[in-house]
Amino acid sequence: MPTSLSFDLRVRVLAAVAQGLSHRAAGERFRVSAASVSRWRALERERGEARARPTGGDRRSGRIEAHKDTILAALEATPDIAIEELRGALQGKGLVFGYGTIRRFFARHAITRKKRPRTPANRIGRTSGSAARPGSRSSSILISSSSMRPGPRPAWPERTVVAAAANDCASASLTATGKRQLSSPA
Repeated sequence: MPTSLSFDLRVRVLAAVAQGLSHRAAGERFRVSAASVSRWRALERERGEARARPTGGDRRSGRIEAHKDTILAALEATPDIAIEELRGALQGKGLVFGYGTIRRFFARHAITRKKRPRTPANRIGRTSGSAARPGSRSSSILISSSSMRPGPRPAWPERTVVAAAANDCASASLTATGKRQLSSPA
């Protein structure tokens, strides 16, 4: 994030302009833009000095904080009021705030807008949420996905066929009738 140039530099640039240098010449001499010199001159004329304004931080929440009592009274009168309904009620009193402004106000004052009471914990699984609704996307079980690597193929069918064939050759031979005859070790 860019930072503002020092107040000392601003004072030196404006002193050079006061001595007769043009904005462009003063900007080249102190390696700043002519537009910055013009802005600093305007600030000096308006406010008496060319000091930079403070940067960062919250500078607008004071507007809604001034009406804290009105908002809390509306919440107390109707505890389960939705944010949009609260905005309408405040608008009726001449106070206009955005949805996000009210959300941040609630976050600062630890006010929650949960309308449904909490359900008791369940040992088996979730009792609320999107997984409990039939037909929701999270209620269906995904078996595979294109982003998933396929697992190893089961090796047991191949091994048992090969192992059985090896065992048949080593330990038994077929008779003319197709029955197995065990061979004796020699």
